[in-house]
This record gives sequence, C-alpha cells and structure tokens, in this order.
Amino acid sequence: MKEKDIRDGEASRLEGITELKHINEEVVTALSREKGEPDWMLKKRLYSLSVFESKPMPTWGVDLSGLKLDDLAYYVKPSVEKASSLSDLPADLKKTFDALGIPEAERNFLAGNGIMYQSEVIYERMKDQAAKQGVIFMSMDEAVKRYPDIIQKYFMTRCVPPTYHKFAALNGAIWS
Repeated sequence: MKEKDIRDGEASRLEGITELKHINEEVVTALSREKGEPDWMLKKRLYSLSVFESKPMPTWGVDLSGLKLDDLAYYVKPSVEKASSLSDLPADLKKTFDALGIPEAERNFLAGNGIMYQSEVIYERMKDQAAKQGVIFMSMDEAVKRYPDIIQKYFMTRCVPPTYHKFAALNGAIWS
C-alpha cells in the first residue's frame, strides 16, 4: 500500500501493505489487519492513537517544532523473506550485521539474537539451553498470537503506558 492509497481512503480495501506514511485510525487498523492481530491488540493500538492525537508535542529536550510527522514512514514491509539461518540472509544484510562489531565467537555465545530489517524481524535464533529454562524469544508479532495473556498484561501497560507522553502513545499505535 502506498502513501497515496492511505491518504485517498483506500486502506481498508487493499492488502499487502508495503509502506505506511501518515497516521490515522484507518492506517492503524490496516496495519493491525495486515499483521493478523486479534481485536484486543487493535483496540490497544487505537487507544494509543487517541492518546497520541490528544497529547501536545513535547517541549522538553530538543526543539521538535520542525518535525513533520506525516513525512515519516511508520511501517515498511521488508523486501526480503524471513531467514532460518544467517547464511540465508542477503549478503548486504550479513555485511551490516558484521559491521555491528559483534565477533562471531560472541554471537555464538549469545543466548538469543534477532535481526530487524525495515519494520519486521527477519531472523531470530535462541539457544536450546535458554528455551529449556523457559526463556521466550520471538518477534512481537508472533508473541501477540502465541502468548496473548502475557502481552496483554505487560505490553504498553505499567512500564511505559501510552499516556506517558506523545511518543510512547505513537509507539503503542504503530509499533512493528
């Protein structure tokens, strides 16, 4: 879905979102539907959107008066498929991962790691040992579907609720 499609009110009729710019109820609903989220997550997103729209731009910190929120891409669907191993990733992404400076030996020691490209996790790995100890390591998209009770209880609630400030609310509305 292109920016023009969203602004022309065509979001609800189109599938296969590739990029979302501009933010409103239609866009948030389209993103949630594209991800196949349950209704409770859509409600959480829409509540966050209403908080976002009601909060003023923060005046603390740097001057944000020139920030044009409609010029930002809030969601970009990855142009690559999810990989089951690092060797399955495109060469340019592997090069970027290597540029992070995490030595191969340390990568092998990590209990889990993931790579987010554009707006989605395209690679994740967790050692069996951590999984046997009850560690859950997966994308939020998968966690929303597999562990709804945990996500409903902790995501965008006490730690950083959408009411905390404008950008916490924005995150609650359009996270990916």
